[in-house]
Amino acid sequence: MDVDAEIAVLDKQRKFLTRMGIGLTAVFAGILAGYVHHKGGIAEMLALPLNNMGDFLAGACSPLAFLWLVVGYRMQALELEQNSKALRQQAEEMRSAVEQAKEQAQAMRGHERIALQNLLLETRKQFEEDLALLAAHIAMKHSGTECDVYWGKLASGDKYIFCTYMCERIDSDMSEWGRYFTDPSAPEKQREIASLSNRYMFIFDKFTSLLKAIDGGSFISFYENSPYGRLNQALKSLSLKPEV
Repeated sequence: MDVDAEIAVLDKQRKFLTRMGIGLTAVFAGILAGYVHHKGGIAEMLALPLNNMGDFLAGACSPLAFLWLVVGYRMQALELEQNSKALRQQAEEMRSAVEQAKEQAQAMRGHERIALQNLLLETRKQFEEDLALLAAHIAMKHSGTECDVYWGKLASGDKYIFCTYMCERIDSDMSEWGRYFTDPSAPEKQREIASLSNRYMFIFDKFTSLLKAIDGGSFISFYENSPYGRLNQALKSLSLKPEV
């Protein structure tokens, strides 16, 4: 039996005790009235000495007092039991509400994790595409048609191809690259490559900052050691300042 049903039963018992007390009081009053009538009526009773009348009333009322003492005691016990069950029901409801709140919080955390994973996936995809294309443009500005063959590999899914190519070219002759960036004989080409390189470094730094903000930077080490990161370090070694 649940708590609501138990409380309903206790309420019925209290009502029954009340009716029983009233009923027994009415029966006793009827018996008392019959007794008084049998002894001569109310006038005869009023003619009794005050001491005798007091003894009569005390004897007549004592059963009623005892009856209502028992009824009142039992009703008080039922009321206490009813209050106890009501408090227990409230405790159960509060516990159920807490459990529901925990489940909702867990569900929200699950949704947040999924949303965070999706955001991280989209961020990585977008920045990888941007870095791969910038590396391709830097390579094309530097080597021209020599890099045409690599576009097909990039389209087929080799996203590191231009980064790897540029790292190899820079590592093969760092001093030549350093002179290249400071050679005044080709200022337009210098500015274009410098601008693309600065843009590449700026985007890479922004990418790592976003990774740190989204998931605490668990992927930063991976990207710093990838061809994206190696090209970023190679360009920085040429003393190119990222644009802000």
